[in-house]
Amino acid sequence: MEKVALADIDRRKVRVALIRARGRIPKAAEILNVRRLDLQALIDREPALMEYALEILERRLDRAERVIKQAMREGTSMKDRLTAAAYIVRRRLNPR
Repeated sequence: MEKVALADIDRRKVRVALIRARGRIPKAAEILNVRRLDLQALIDREPALMEYALEILERRLDRAERVIKQAMREGTSMKDRLTAAAYIVRRRLNPR
């Protein structure tokens, strides 16, 4: 299927795609059926969209941090805590 022109897409749809993609721009581009580089360029040009995407990612990290802290309070083993932390970091660096 041919990619859609990004200029034809309402910014609200971009925000919804970012939510569905959990802040991941490549996944949001796939949802919108646009080229990833085009979506990245749009987000780079529009600070409000960049802030929106970053806020989604920040919420994911906050949630992960709460889970780790809860595990630490509950007496989970150090090995399990480190495994969980490493998993979260790997997912953050490569969210596919």
